[in-house]
Amino acid sequence: MSRHRRWTVETDQRGSVLVPLVAAMLLLSLCGSALADLFSAQRLQSVLGVESSQAYWVAEAGAWHAAYEGAEIPTATPFGGGTYTATRIGDSYTSTGLFGSARRIARQDGSASGGSGGGPGGGPPADPLDIAASLATVRRDGDKKFEIDLVSLSDYPVVISSFSLNASWWTWPVKKLELDGDKIWEENNGVWVPTGVLPMNEGDPEDRLILAGDDPTLKVEFRTTPFWIVNYTLVLRYTNGASSTLSFSLRW
Repeated sequence: MSRHRRWTVETDQRGSVLVPLVAAMLLLSLCGSALADLFSAQRLQSVLGVESSQAYWVAEAGAWHAAYEGAEIPTATPFGGGTYTATRIGDSYTSTGLFGSARRIARQDGSASGGSGGGPGGGPPADPLDIAASLATVRRDGDKKFEIDLVSLSDYPVVISSFSLNASWWTWPVKKLELDGDKIWEENNGVWVPTGVLPMNEGDPEDRLILAGDDPTLKVEFRTTPFWIVNYTLVLRYTNGASSTLSFSLRW
């Protein structure tokens, strides 16, 4: 009898441990569910914040674009992964930018088209680059490339639309152009110098964008290493009608 009684007591004691264990597991499950909901809400808030910022910059680009064109942009124009449209009232332009689920508005008055000496009635827009500062950065990059930091002195962004390259000495064909690592022009066999005016044929407008006050690196690659000392004249043209002319020498 004593053995049976002892066994019964031990069995009851072991079973009683399950009650707090189940309660603890239930509590942990509820905490985990609450944390998952919290993290999900924070992630959604973060995504919406990023999309809102991107939508604003898309809208800002649309406002500048419309001001430079001096006209409305009724058709959704792709830019930076989003789209923008713009309307005009008098000399003021209002752009609506869409990115993901976010929608933002930016405004720009007509001074954007003439603030640098260009725009409607003001002749072609002024050169947006600090030429002297840009030329000070010209350097070789290996055997077949040279690069330039395009130093912007402008308070508005520009997009490269085309280029031309001349040289004082026989040189190999130009094969590729990159802006901050993004390919903006390429020809498999290269184009002999002088190249004539060549439109950009790679990347999106954002890949060819030079922001206000920025200094993106433009890299030019030849098919084979050029020879001796060569004087170059590189002309960059932009979608707003402005252009930059950079003349420099390189020893290969």
